[in-house]
Order: sequence, then structure tokens, then C-alpha cells
Amino acid sequence: MPEQKSTQRHCDPSHCDQPTVRELTEKELAHLKEQTALHFRVLEVAHEKSQEVLNDRLGRMNEFREAMKDQAGQFVTRAEFVVVIRAFVGALVSLVAAAITLWAMFR
Repeated sequence: MPEQKSTQRHCDPSHCDQPTVRELTEKELAHLKEQTALHFRVLEVAHEKSQEVLNDRLGRMNEFREAMKDQAGQFVTRAEFVVVIRAFVGALVSLVAAAITLWAMFR
């Protein structure tokens, strides 16, 4: 039968209140596990917050793009502008010619 290790302390009675190396190691290991779990939770919270901020920023960017697209749809293209200005100039020239003709008739 395999020999079982005793969990009892073998120490001088004057020093029995001091923890064993195993107890210190287990305590340190438990502390490290606790700290690691806490660290990962902090990272998870930071990641969640950064995702929220990113999603908010992307949402605002999409709203801005939609506004720009709507605004661009309301603008006149250069070709349309040229056609309208040419028609306006033609009408203005005709109006000025008619005014000159009328002025000459009543002079």
C-alpha cells in the first residue's frame, strides 16, 4: 500500500504557529487566481465599454453619411446648372433687347 503523506505539522512547539510552505503556496496560488479573475473581469468591462463607444461612433458616422447623401441628392449637378444658367442668360438677353426696343419707341 502506498505511503500517505501526513498533513500534520512536524515542528518545534515554539514555532508551530507558523504556516507551512504548502500552506503559503496554496494561499499565494489562491490570491493569484483571485487577482487573475479580477484582471480578466476588468478587461471584459473595458472591452464592453470600448465596443459601446465604437458602436456609438459608427452609428453617428452612419447618420452623418446618410445626411450627406440626402444633401448631395438635393444639389444641382454642374451640367444641370449650366443648362439653367444658359436659359436664364438667353431670357435676360431677350428681356434687355425688348426693353431697348420699348425705350427706343417711346423716346
